[in-house]
Amino acid sequence: MRFKIAAFTIAVLACALVLWPPRPVRNDLRITFMDVGQGDAILIQTPRGHAIMIDTGGRLEQSESDDGASVAESVGEKVVVPFLIRQGIHHVDAILLTHPHGDHVGGIAPILRALGADVFFDGGQEYGGRAYHDALDEAKKRHVRMVAPHAGDVWKTDDGVRLRFLTDSGTPIDDPADGVNENSLVAMLECDCGRTRPFRVLFMGDAGKLSEDILLARHADLHADVLKVGHHGSRFASGSQFLAAVGAHDAVISDGRHNLYHHPAPETLAALAAAGMRVWRTDVCGAITLSVHGARTNRWRATASTACIVGGNH
Repeated sequence: MRFKIAAFTIAVLACALVLWPPRPVRNDLRITFMDVGQGDAILIQTPRGHAIMIDTGGRLEQSESDDGASVAESVGEKVVVPFLIRQGIHHVDAILLTHPHGDHVGGIAPILRALGADVFFDGGQEYGGRAYHDALDEAKKRHVRMVAPHAGDVWKTDDGVRLRFLTDSGTPIDDPADGVNENSLVAMLECDCGRTRPFRVLFMGDAGKLSEDILLARHADLHADVLKVGHHGSRFASGSQFLAAVGAHDAVISDGRHNLYHHPAPETLAALAAAGMRVWRTDVCGAITLSVHGARTNRWRATASTACIVGGNH
């Protein structure tokens, strides 16, 4: 009898570890650009195990499912939340939503329901999408702290990781053609990581050339090691002067295979190559992970789930 009880206990514990694995111990900063199709979902895992999401995947909400649920949230439920759990993440420290389109906000409500979060950075744009309002409702229900950041605001962890906001909440950019995208929250991730200078990643959301020109006019510090390319690599983002100011060695484009928008645009890929950037694409590479280790050098490495050779130099 004792043997049966022990065997049953071991089996239960094994199942629990598979379904709800412990948070791994690591000494690196890890950034994963998830493969969520035509959308953005980026997981940042800090050296001490903090978890930050910048956008959460989904899809544009042109219709509802047969049961009236948000089609954007199904990506969060089926892809994003299971991935976080497999990474040993039981709670999310912060969620940054660049803008409320369904292909960026779809995972927030599912994450809040399954794991919870401490803080939710939101630009506060007026938008009628179901997934966005579900995210706001869940945040209110679960008492998640809502923050509308301003340019210059900094949020940081206890292990040297900082989010520095470069744009303001609301709709300061008046663009009738594409106001929601152009008013994306733009943020710089910085990590000391034991390096001689901070490692920096610039996250552009779906901001385009109008936003880029405003940042340049403000003389914002845009220099970064890695650029998350704006608007999925569309022709409306990534101007040559902006890319020169960023000066990144690597650029990441989050887009879907055979997407209807034909992203990334050939002219954008040409501009990134001309700027000397190596290009990583989720439609070609699958999920892309950057790993930054504490060292006296400034070296880091990137990996992808499949063999990935795309345009650009290193």
